[in-house]
Amino acid sequence: MEMEMEGRGNGHARPTRKVGGAVTIANFAKVGTLSTARRCSYGVFCDYETHSSELHFSGTASFQLEVQKPQQTESPPAFNAEELIDSMMDAPLALFVEGDTPDVCYLDKAHLSLLRKFHDRSVLTIGTPNSIHVYQRVLTQMASKHSFVLHAVLRFTLLHDRYLYDPLGTSPSAAEAFHGYHAAALFSQVLSESSHSNDVKDALWGTSALLGAGSFAAFEGISAAEAWPLKPPSVSDLDWLKMSEGKNAVWRLANPTRDDSQFRDVIEAELRKQNSIPLQCVGPAVDGFRAHCAHLMEAGEDSPYFQAASILERLAPMQCSHETAIWFLSFVGHMDPAYMQLVAAKDSTALVLLAWWFAKLLEYNVWWVSRRCRFECQAICVFLNEKLPQEDVIRDLLEFPRSVSHGASRKPVANVG
Repeated sequence: MEMEMEGRGNGHARPTRKVGGAVTIANFAKVGTLSTARRCSYGVFCDYETHSSELHFSGTASFQLEVQKPQQTESPPAFNAEELIDSMMDAPLALFVEGDTPDVCYLDKAHLSLLRKFHDRSVLTIGTPNSIHVYQRVLTQMASKHSFVLHAVLRFTLLHDRYLYDPLGTSPSAAEAFHGYHAAALFSQVLSESSHSNDVKDALWGTSALLGAGSFAAFEGISAAEAWPLKPPSVSDLDWLKMSEGKNAVWRLANPTRDDSQFRDVIEAELRKQNSIPLQCVGPAVDGFRAHCAHLMEAGEDSPYFQAASILERLAPMQCSHETAIWFLSFVGHMDPAYMQLVAAKDSTALVLLAWWFAKLLEYNVWWVSRRCRFECQAICVFLNEKLPQEDVIRDLLEFPRSVSHGASRKPVANVG
């Protein structure tokens, strides 16, 4: 079995390889212009016009999502994961180097053990019930051919291991940092190439999902005091948000809904959903927040809050679950760059919207989501409680995210799959 080397030759990795430099997982982020109707990097189509029939509430009883079971399509070729993984022993794994000198390491039993964990466990925690087995098959196969995919797979699995088995607040291991660096650097390198085969496009799209989930999961704090926006400023603040900008760029390049994409069927199935999902979160808090969102939307589409408020107003009464999480994750895929700037500037109105999104996403309760949502939601509530005047009406909107985020500390985290 021979692994594609992204244009690099064979050679032993130098043990003194420095893992560092300016490459980060968010480096490929690009800010694009947003129209009033578009698909985001999670495949969700949102139209912010009031007459739109997609992603909108119908009356007071249901949330119209356009959902149905995937259509029957031609089955993919038979895939034996165990045989494929076994065949990868001693295969070369490219490393990123600045210059023309190639560098590689070679796969051993430890690498293959991590790949098995990824296939059997970690990959099943991303995607929806309809898509997880597609990600499982495609990413495992792509990891056998593309070094940037395998680095991302190994890093994501090591991160999952750390979450499951190490104490809260443990820093990344040397191996996790190593594979994270080379995944991001090689990914950026391949992304910048002038043309891409269909195989590479699928590899880029699948890897962007891993990098995005990994960036969100990479939270080492153990309390709200160590979470943004309370903690001391850092260059890595909001890296997970910058990653979502990058996913939009990858979406445009890879176009996973193209006819020959291995992800096409499951993405299109999500876009064709027609089942009505009952509103499960109702009450004064949700009603008050929706009224606040409607008020923000009255300023018109030029308002930096418009898109965020428009989506959250429709998501607030809905339960976030394994089946519906993609709709909540689409919130970051549709963020107006001007709203992102307000979040970074710790604007009170922008932070209230973000706190509600964190609180709703906590209902999903999967490992790579829960820790950041819990502590950053708590931190936003503390920050605004100290910042806002006592008479500010926004204070009333903080009760729901405050209650949910503190309740999450007593809720066991699920392993979706």
